Amino acid sequence: MQQIRFKKINKKLNFSQSKKIVLILKLENKTSILANLSNANIDKYLQEVIKSENLELFVIIQKNVIGYAILAKKPKFLIDNFEKFKFNFFFDLLFSLKFISIFNIVISKFKFDSMMISRFNKQIVSNSLNLNLLAIEKDHQSKGLGEKFLKYIFKNSKFKSKYIVCETDNIRSNSFYKKKLNFKSIGKKVRFPKFMDVLAKRL
Repeated sequence: MQQIRFKKINKKLNFSQSKKIVLILKLENKTSILANLSNANIDKYLQEVIKSENLELFVIIQKNVIGYAILAKKPKFLIDNFEKFKFNFFFDLLFSLKFISIFNIVISKFKFDSMMISRFNKQIVSNSLNLNLLAIEKDHQSKGLGEKFLKYIFKNSKFKSKYIVCETDNIRSNSFYKKKLNFKSIGKKVRFPKFMDVLAKRL
């Protein structure tokens, strides 16, 4: 069996890598806004992440990609990256009848989604690293890979901050971040159909 390794992606994804990340994203992060875009637009977003000075793409590789994560220097850079393709992405979601995703983008853009987070914790969120859309292929879950992957990301990211924050919408992910990595709940973010738990960890 081929050895599993972690890697930060610094150059354009090839077709096979991009296709695999899209597949994992759509299966494991299916409630995310990004997962509701077409495969071509997800690829466009991922390639832009790699080029960005404010975002990083990390992957787990065993022959091909079996997991991935996007890290942002601050949460606002995730939205800025969406802005570059806003019309393209909007019409993609509109023609696919993804009205809930459009609504979630609007409330995020105008920061209505953070109304259930205290002012102090909003400052932590807005000025911290943001771990976005981490996912591992189903066959490789529950084997300790997630914990090792995150430790690799913390060690190899070029970004520095007092805190790292993430969002989860399910009990399993929430438990993983809290029990394995000592994240703490700092509020909830308004999303439809599920609210997101906002978690933070001091680095």
